[in-house]
Amino acid sequence: MIYYINAYTTLVSAALGVCFSIGAVIKDKRSVYVRQKPCINMCCCHSCMFVAIHIIFQKGHRIMILGERIKRIRTFRGLTQRELGLKLGYEERNADVRVAQYESGYRVPKKDTLMEIARILNVNYINFITEAPGCAEDIMQTFFWLDEDNRNTFHLFQLVCNPGKCNASDDKSVCYNDSDEWPAHAPVGMWIDYGLVNEFLREWFLRKEQLKSGEISEDEYFEWKINWPASSSSVDEKGNDKKNNSYDWRNYRHE
Repeated sequence: MIYYINAYTTLVSAALGVCFSIGAVIKDKRSVYVRQKPCINMCCCHSCMFVAIHIIFQKGHRIMILGERIKRIRTFRGLTQRELGLKLGYEERNADVRVAQYESGYRVPKKDTLMEIARILNVNYINFITEAPGCAEDIMQTFFWLDEDNRNTFHLFQLVCNPGKCNASDDKSVCYNDSDEWPAHAPVGMWIDYGLVNEFLREWFLRKEQLKSGEISEDEYFEWKINWPASSSSVDEKGNDKKNNSYDWRNYRHE
């Protein structure tokens, strides 16, 4: 079954479009992923490390729906609505109108059209189509487009588990040093028992740090996201990038 982004993500945005703060801890049962950060202490029942997310949703922030994604990527590629319409095979007299209807949500493109739009724009079609809601790739796409709407929504950081085990009744609270990046009240934490998501988050953490330091540009960061997971590479527990991605997002030339 095919789920189009506008239907699925509208539901997501409705659920998340309220003002709240949440700390999401993504747990992996298989291996150690994250480098040490001394300001975090955590007691838990497994001797391992975590990738954590501090998420802030403010009123008005929501995930981009299908038409908005098409427009965002089209403008990023430097195409007009007319140019994209002509490449899709529409007649010159209404080429721009058809694309404008897609971007406004007046018309919903068929799957074949969405696949062709993805090909023309040189992006992964999963930006427009979700074939398996709830899979690791779908979760990351939701994160990426929320991040695109507002760069300050997600704050990824390294969370280190204390060694040894503790009883279920012991304190499992996470302690952190307060700063302006944190909300006024301590956020609620959760962990997701999905190892593949944790692997993806580890690379995303690296990309956001590279963007923050200026090692990569905004264009490179967006190029990485819209061609993910072909642009994805393995990042080890020390943060070393193996650069084994199949799509060379760093060297893509924008026209």
